[in-house]
Amino acid sequence: MPTINIEERFIIPTNYMKEFAPLLYRYAPEDCFRLTKFYDDCGQMFWPHDKHQKTVRCLLLQTGQGVFKLVYEENIETLFDYSDKNIPATCIRCDVPINEIVSFMEPNLGIANFIAARHPYHNQRVEMLSMLADIYFPSKENAA
Repeated sequence: MPTINIEERFIIPTNYMKEFAPLLYRYAPEDCFRLTKFYDDCGQMFWPHDKHQKTVRCLLLQTGQGVFKLVYEENIETLFDYSDKNIPATCIRCDVPINEIVSFMEPNLGIANFIAARHPYHNQRVEMLSMLADIYFPSKENAA
């Protein structure tokens, strides 16, 4: 399955989100999140029409170096594998509808699916959707 190189322009902005201090359940490497800021989504990625759906709490890690990773909140320690203590990053705690979580956790295109469905900016969602459409529905003109 192909992958999509997710560029810096797809980083989800943290405007109007609330900063919080994460609770680490197990031993964390020293200074593991020294340059990482944690934010709570305040509705930017979860819309009113979703309010009656069952959700799971997740964390989205994103860096300016193309690292994007979505994990369940209770697995926060797995973010150590994807973060670098010397690279600034943001981590957004958000609610994800249960019926969408499987597609967002998919290893190759999961984050692309997440951005296409949950990015707060319409133009970023549309751009990612068109990139996904090229993969899922390749046109004959693009075939080699």
